[in-house]
Amino acid sequence: MARKSVAQHEQERLDAERRVWDTFRPRFEKASTFREAGELAEDPYAPQSGAPGRKYFSNLAFFLGSFSPPGGASGTELRLYIAFLRKIEKELKPGFLPGLIHALEAEIGKTDRYAPEP
Repeated sequence: MARKSVAQHEQERLDAERRVWDTFRPRFEKASTFREAGELAEDPYAPQSGAPGRKYFSNLAFFLGSFSPPGGASGTELRLYIAFLRKIEKELKPGFLPGLIHALEAEIGKTDRYAPEP
């Protein structure tokens, strides 16, 4: 049996990451409360540290804990955070949402120029 090339290993990693994204995204889109999003971020069945796709869960956990854009989050992830915040606006302090959305949109502007989408 022939050994896999570096390109084949990279493709397998990308495929695994896409599979995680394809399950993570709809679950996050369904979250309608801060608690539901927190449960997703701490999902015990999420990929382990260093595994493909772990970053989506780690980025969400960071975001929920800090309400600031996680380093390395894609523009798509940040747009999901904005959509989520609009759903939970009543759970947030009055007047908090506009500034947070502005910060996320500013980060999207940087991210979209430099990083491929998941």
